[in-house]
Amino acid sequence: MEYRVRTTKVQEFIEITGLIQEEVKKSGAKEGIVVVFVP
Repeated sequence: MEYRVRTTKVQEFIEITGLIQEEVKKSGAKEGIVVVFVP
């Protein structure tokens, strides 16, 4: 999956916990690791 998030500052905190939780829930995974890559 891929998400693109627009920011308005050079450094900015964007809450993505809900997005990640929903994707994990949809996947049906019960155990594992989630890797978030921010270039």
